[in-house]
Amino acid sequence: MSKRPKIGDIVEIPLSENGTGYAQYTHKHKQYGALLRVFQVREKVDDLAALLNVPHQFTTFFPLGAAVNREIVSIAGNLPVQEKFKTFPTLFA
Repeated sequence: MSKRPKIGDIVEIPLSENGTGYAQYTHKHKQYGALLRVFQVREKVDDLAALLNVPHQFTTFFPLGAAVNREIVSIAGNLPVQEKFKTFPTLFA
C-alpha cells in the first residue's frame, strides 16, 4: 500500500555510508513536484522535532511520491513547517 506524502512530512533517507539523512517536504510545485529542505544530519535521529533546530544544507526538488512508493526513502513522521520556511523560496537569483 502506498502512502501519499503530505506537506510537513519528515523524510528518512538511507545514505551509502551506513548513515541516515533527513529532509522535510515543505512545498508542492505544480511543474516540479515536491520541494525538500535537506538537513545537515548524517545519523539516525530519535527526536524528529530536534531536526527543526538543525540548519538545512540545501533545498531541492525530488520525486518524493515515487521514492516513497518504491521504498527508496520513508516517511518518519510529520512536523509543522516553520513559519520562516512557509513562503516558497527564491531558488534562482
